[in-house]
Amino acid sequence: MRYYCYIILLFLSINTFSQGEANVWYFGENAGLDFNSGTPVPLNDGRLNTREGCSSFSDADGNLLFYIGAPNSTASNLTVWNRNHTPMPNGTGLEGNSSSSQSAMIIPRPGSTTQFYVFTVGANYGGDTTSFDYYTIDMTFDGGLGDVVGGANDLTQELLRTDWTEKVASVKGSECETYWVVSYVRPSSGQDEFFAYKVTSAGVASTPVRTRVSFPSNDIRGYLKISPDGKKLAIAHMNFNELVLYDFDNTTGIVSNQRQLQLSSSSDANQPYGLEFSPNSKKLYVHASNNFFSQNSSVNNNPANHHSALYQFDVSLNTLAEIQESKFLIDSRDLYRGALQLGPDRKIYRALSPTYDIGSDFLGVIENPDEDGSNVIYNHDAIDLGTGRSSQGLPPFIASIFSQIEITGEDESGTQSVINNLDVSLCTGDSFNIISETLTDVTSVTYQWLKNGIPYSTDQNLTFTNMTSLDNGNYKLEVEITDLCGNVSLGEGECTIEVYDIPTATQPNNIVQCDDDNDDRYEFDLKLQDSDILGSQTSIEYEVLYYNSESQAHDGGTPLPNPYPTGSTRIYARVQSNGNTDCYDITFFDIELYKSPMPNSSTDIEDLEECDDTLAGEINDGITTVDLTQKEDDILNGQSITDFELTYFTASDFAPTAEITDPTTFYNDLNPGGQTIYVQVINRLNDECSATTSFEFVVNNTPEILENFTFQNCDEDDDPNGYTVFDLYDVNEQVILNGATDITATYYYDYADANVSEYTGIGEIPNPDSFNNQDTTTPNTIYARYETLDNCYLVSTITLEVSTTDFPSDFEPLTIELCDDDFDGKQIFDLSQKDDEFKSSFVNPADLTVHYFRTKEDAEENDNEILPKETYENEQPFTQTLYVRMSSISNGGCQGIGPYLTLIVNEKPIVEVIEPQDIYCINGPDITLEVLNPDSSLTYIWSNDADGNDIIGGGNSIAISNAGEYFVTAVSNESCESNPTTVIVNPSIIATISENDVVIVDDSDNNTITIDTSNLGIGEYEFALDDNPFQNEPFFENVTPGIHLIKINDKNGCGESTPLEVAVIGFPRFFTPNNDGENDYWQVKGVSSDFFSSSIIYIFDRYGKLIANIDPTSEGWNGYYNGNMLPSTDYWFTAQLIDQNGNIRERKGHFSLIRRRY
Repeated sequence: MRYYCYIILLFLSINTFSQGEANVWYFGENAGLDFNSGTPVPLNDGRLNTREGCSSFSDADGNLLFYIGAPNSTASNLTVWNRNHTPMPNGTGLEGNSSSSQSAMIIPRPGSTTQFYVFTVGANYGGDTTSFDYYTIDMTFDGGLGDVVGGANDLTQELLRTDWTEKVASVKGSECETYWVVSYVRPSSGQDEFFAYKVTSAGVASTPVRTRVSFPSNDIRGYLKISPDGKKLAIAHMNFNELVLYDFDNTTGIVSNQRQLQLSSSSDANQPYGLEFSPNSKKLYVHASNNFFSQNSSVNNNPANHHSALYQFDVSLNTLAEIQESKFLIDSRDLYRGALQLGPDRKIYRALSPTYDIGSDFLGVIENPDEDGSNVIYNHDAIDLGTGRSSQGLPPFIASIFSQIEITGEDESGTQSVINNLDVSLCTGDSFNIISETLTDVTSVTYQWLKNGIPYSTDQNLTFTNMTSLDNGNYKLEVEITDLCGNVSLGEGECTIEVYDIPTATQPNNIVQCDDDNDDRYEFDLKLQDSDILGSQTSIEYEVLYYNSESQAHDGGTPLPNPYPTGSTRIYARVQSNGNTDCYDITFFDIELYKSPMPNSSTDIEDLEECDDTLAGEINDGITTVDLTQKEDDILNGQSITDFELTYFTASDFAPTAEITDPTTFYNDLNPGGQTIYVQVINRLNDECSATTSFEFVVNNTPEILENFTFQNCDEDDDPNGYTVFDLYDVNEQVILNGATDITATYYYDYADANVSEYTGIGEIPNPDSFNNQDTTTPNTIYARYETLDNCYLVSTITLEVSTTDFPSDFEPLTIELCDDDFDGKQIFDLSQKDDEFKSSFVNPADLTVHYFRTKEDAEENDNEILPKETYENEQPFTQTLYVRMSSISNGGCQGIGPYLTLIVNEKPIVEVIEPQDIYCINGPDITLEVLNPDSSLTYIWSNDADGNDIIGGGNSIAISNAGEYFVTAVSNESCESNPTTVIVNPSIIATISENDVVIVDDSDNNTITIDTSNLGIGEYEFALDDNPFQNEPFFENVTPGIHLIKINDKNGCGESTPLEVAVIGFPRFFTPNNDGENDYWQVKGVSSDFFSSSIIYIFDRYGKLIANIDPTSEGWNGYYNGNMLPSTDYWFTAQLIDQNGNIRERKGHFSLIRRRY
């Protein structure tokens, strides 16, 4: 969709102002612009002529009031001109300078509609000094044209006028009826400092708010700007990368949060001059240059020596690193420095000047400054200034003039764009929202939308869904705003919405074309597809554009030219509404460009000559089977068979009945001797692209020969090496049939060399009458080529055979070694296993057989051969030699004999161990199994199985950590193995006992302790109580009451268990408290806190009187009651014993107190 929405904000209150105050500009060399029409119009009636600073101001309706600047480019003072372009009374000779970056700033006096303050800044140029002054203008004087009625008022405080820089900016304060005017001081000593003067209805504050900063500027030139929302401040010191961003408090006037921004690491275009914030205050734009200067005016005025760049920073980001990273280069070119100024149309204008002295006829424009850098549209030389010329400066304004109500358009994807000054064209079915900015610091806001002049909605925002042409119309927004100061202002906005139908793109047929010159290109008239694509739609409403890709079609950029030269490709057609090109549909079709066949003519195709064969019919009957496709390359004349299909015919009418269906096996039985073959060449992808030609097929006679012949010979030259001499000519008489004489014979080592279509002589055997066979390992094969005068040939395979059987004089006998299995020195041998090894010693192993004999006589007579040779048992223990006879298969008269096979039976070793049985204590140390009397010539292998598959170690001994059955095998140097010897290792373990394994019978005449052995472990155990000797039985009787220790010992040697302490309870029947140290206390035996956590015993006399209660863990009762000795008699007790598990054991009984008398 396209946006063209025109938003006009009219602030009607006399206590505030609108953008009308910034609608007329005068600047540069008699240049000016009028924005009242919505589009800047050049003005050429201005009188100022200034290199840099200037200022203008209009009323709320955009009518010029006055403007300020230098009367000429070298002036060191300023002039105020009224709206009639006449200097005001007292309006000449004001402080300021033509060469000051921001020589003047105009502020309306709060609370007044007729008085204004003009702040001026000088320059260290032309004998002038930088200073900061202000004047008062009253528009009621001079017949309403204005007069300078006050000033100059020096604001430099205690500082030198030369300490001031060329910078001044202004913004509306947060308090009602206030402005802030800010300038910057660079003193000769001390820190740089911001001076912020508060302007109220009472006038300009005499005492500024001063903020010292740590940044040491090195140049007084460059701009100072405050963002429209009054929250940020940027300053350009025209030196290397001296661009600094601050926060500004429009309540207090304090500057804070210093952040230096880097432009470029090189010296090219990194000295900032012009600055401006975007209307939404989120983007900062910087015009920087290389600041080239030369005393030579011709050099200095050469535009090629000056270079400038236009940058954007996103100052809405949180950190300096993020802001720095957002830097985006908008434009870079040969250009001098220049100002940037936000206009009432929310665009930023750029002053253009090729050099310091040479101006430009144009201004540059940033069309959409609120956008991110990659989306910004910058137009250079965008605004024609007529007879005026741009120099380096543009008029600055109060930043808050440009603070606007932001109106945003939101499409159905959620994408939002600011649509101030835009129109909205939409498509049928679209959803669209118009969102009006939410205003803050206001007391009330009312909204009224009008559609075509009729009230439509009082909502802040408008929402459209599934839009149709019924939504077309003019939408006007009227906003009445009351701010915190009670000022009432009116904002008005207009949007025109037009909804266009989305067309339907009908997919047309593909374009199919044969390439007439095969250059892979053809000029296609794409517009011939328009009617099929549009269907019933008209070209008046819709346009069809063609593209190479779907993405290009969606983008709707520059379409393809027509006619369009191309090869095969896919074309995408975009049908778009002539009223709104965003309303479109896309289809596609393919252009299919096919190659045309261009075969050789019949006169340029050589005959296809083929030799007769016996594969089809009889030899030399003129009939053969031929592969016609071997003429493909000759027919295609350089074209590819992958692109074209060849069809062969026997008749020139190319009738289907004459088609040769399988040209690779064409059989000419109907035309013996040959015939004409007709060919149709067709593009495989498009049979409309075709051509025809023909060639001749001829059959020639072939020689008749034997295909295979064996030529045998014996090696009889007393050197049994398998070589001998053959006369190859001797075979011709037997190979060539029918006594033919017009045949040439040649001989070859390789069949490939013999079987070539034309004789080349490559690989031919020289001197065939004295040919020595080349290989002694197999029968040699050579190939004889027999060829007629018509170059028809056949190849016969000649096999040369030579027999050799004698053993060489230095032949080394072979040996078969086996291990004895029963200590008798005999074993079963497979003699055949040596057959191939014997054969391999001869030149032709395949022609030999091997036979074995006990004696030389038997071998010579071929008698008593050892059969079967696979199961022969040696007849001589441990060692026996056999005779070997080698016989030729092809020539049985050739043989060789010798004692060349020795049979050896190696002894079987024996192994014994020191301990055939052993014990391993679980959780104990490893034990060692050892070989008895180990033999150093043997290798010992230990394993977990008798087969020796699970090997666990080697050597004379092995340490093990598990019980089980182990095997050791001895292996000799001849790899003979002993029978495995078994070692059985039985497990055992120290006993583990707990109170759950013990049964105690106490408080009886025969106290007993019984041990349950089922949980003790797998060992063989013996038992002891306290320090008594061990016994086999797990039972103790007549155990005295008290605490006892149970001990268990493993008989297998694994050790003694941890003793278990048990309690045997007993209640004494008497005690004798005579203080003789024996039996002086009565107490329950076998009770301790380890077994009974909470117990008590009560003692009564025979009348039931409680005499004492005692703790079973104490010494007991001493026979006293209340300090008095009780008499000898019987006493009764009640005992309650509570064990660690909370089980209660109760016992009642009596005992005797006996006092001995001495």
